[in-house]
Amino acid sequence: MSTDEFERGFRDARKGGPFDWRIGGDDIDAAWDYERGRLLAHLVPLDMPLWINGKLNPKAVARV
Repeated sequence: MSTDEFERGFRDARKGGPFDWRIGGDDIDAAWDYERGRLLAHLVPLDMPLWINGKLNPKAVARV
């Protein structure tokens, strides 16, 4: 959950942006991190932040 790709997927989905198939390129783990971020953004309430005071939000982690 703390990778750049996960956070980008989370932000993109929250903004309503389309899936960006270029994220990750040949790095399958990065591509999956991006997709997982997008999926989590659709599972948690819109007002739930991913980070609180520099730490992952435990409620968001519990949803994964």
